[in-house]
Amino acid sequence: MPVRKIPKNRTTVTGMAYSDKATDLVGYEGRFEFYFIKLVSFNKNVISCEEQPIKISYHDSTGKSRTYTPDFLITYDANLHPREFWKPLLVEVKPRRRLFKDLAKFRMKFHAARRYAISAEHDFVLITDREILGPYLRMCSSLSNFEQLQLTSKLPICF
Repeated sequence: MPVRKIPKNRTTVTGMAYSDKATDLVGYEGRFEFYFIKLVSFNKNVISCEEQPIKISYHDSTGKSRTYTPDFLITYDANLHPREFWKPLLVEVKPRRRLFKDLAKFRMKFHAARRYAISAEHDFVLITDREILGPYLRMCSSLSNFEQLQLTSKLPICF
C-alpha cells in the first residue's frame, strides 16, 4: 500500500500501469518510472513491485525535519538463486539531467535512504534514464505488445 499518493502533475506524465508483480495497478510519475515498471514486469527474479513504499525521515542542511519517499520497493524470489540472498531493493528513478541539475537537493534524501536501507537490511539504488533506455526495454516493449495481441486475439497465434 503506497504511503504517498502520486499527485497529478502538469509537467510530468503520471498514471497507473499494469504489472503482474503487483496486486494492483502501479502508480508512476514520469515516463522513466513507467518504463521501469515494464522492465520489472519481465524480470523473473522479482516477486513484487510496490510504489511509494515508505516514508523516510531526515534533517536537511538547515536542520529542518523532512521526509523522503523512494519510488519503488522491489522484492526478489530467494528460491530462484538459493546460494545468493537478494535483499529487497529501494529504487529511486530520476532523469539524469534533473538529477545533475538538482543534485544538492537530492543528496540529503539519498543519504537518508541509504542509512534506512542498511538499517532495514535492504539495498538502495538510483536508476537513471541511462540504465532504463536501451535494447532490453525495446525487447520488453515488443514482448508486451505480443502478449496483448495474444490476449485480445480470438485465434491462437501459431508458428
